[in-house]
Amino acid sequence: MIENLSTILTNDAQSVIISASDPRCALLSRITAAIYRTNGWSVYDVGDISDAAGVLFDLDFQRLADKIWRNKRGMLVTVAFSHTSEGLNFFADSLYPTTKTSKNMHLVLCGYKLRDISDSIPKSCDYYTDNVKDVIKWSESVSEKMRVP
Repeated sequence: MIENLSTILTNDAQSVIISASDPRCALLSRITAAIYRTNGWSVYDVGDISDAAGVLFDLDFQRLADKIWRNKRGMLVTVAFSHTSEGLNFFADSLYPTTKTSKNMHLVLCGYKLRDISDSIPKSCDYYTDNVKDVIKWSESVSEKMRVP
């Protein structure tokens, strides 16, 4: 289902999967992907997943994460964008179980309806915000902490 995958390999120690819950978020996810690439991250931009979102999405995501993060080196951040509380809840419910299989996998949610999300969202992700700059800053901070001996 997740077939629209473009990648530019740069640094295996810093990988990020970026997705959007609907076409309205697709441009923001592509801009974020460009920022990560500029910062030297290996970027896997799946774009708008609204057509792929379904019952088996979590399994598709697990296969994608396993393919990308095969050597389990460094960290893998998944950034999910949504303009709706339903989209944020979907990402939290679908992706959190996979990202919690390792302490070096992280789920970041970015959306504009943060006031409307369920109380479980903060417990179902590593970071959430409505600001792309904060997403990048958080990722860089966590990556830097991992490099400290």
